[in-house]
Amino acid sequence: GGEVVRYSGLRRAVRTGQQEERVTAIEALGAYAAATGVGFAPFLSLVLPAVCGQAQHVSAEVRASTAGALERMGRVLVTLAGNLPVGTPDRAAAVAMAQAVCQALCSLIAAPGLDGSRALRAALLAKEDLVECNGFSALAGSEAIAALDAAAEGRRADDVESSCAGEDEL
Repeated sequence: GGEVVRYSGLRRAVRTGQQEERVTAIEALGAYAAATGVGFAPFLSLVLPAVCGQAQHVSAEVRASTAGALERMGRVLVTLAGNLPVGTPDRAAAVAMAQAVCQALCSLIAAPGLDGSRALRAALLAKEDLVECNGFSALAGSEAIAALDAAAEGRRADDVESSCAGEDEL
C-alpha cells in the first residue's frame, strides 16, 4: 500500500489507493476484534502477525492505525486469557501474542524520526492504555512491560503533538 520514494536518503510514503485500503483494513480488524471480543480468538494467531508487521510501514497513517489495532487486540487477549487456565498451551499462546503486541508497540515508539508524529502519539497512547488495562501487564510479563517503558523514554501521548508539519499528508 503506497509507494516508497527515497529522497536524500530518507524514505517517504506516497499516498495511493492501496494505502487507503491498508489503513481501512487495519482499522477494521481492530474494530472487529474489539466488537467480537473472545469470538475473535480463532483469528488472532493469523491476524496479529500481519498487523504487527505494519509497525514498520513507511506511512505514518498506516503506523497510527496499526497502533490502534494493536491496543484493541491486546484488550481482547486480556479477556481471552481470563478464561484460560495457567500452564495450558492456549494460555502460553496468549502470553506470546501479548508479548508480540508489546514488541510491535516498542518498534513503533522507538522508530527514528517520529518525534511529534501522529504515529508516535498513537503508539504511546496504545502503550498507556494497555499498561493501565487490568490484566495486560500480568499477561505480557514484566520484561515486556519494562521494554515498553524503556522504548517510551518517559514520553507520554499527551507530550507529543498530534502531527508533524507535512508528515501526515504523505
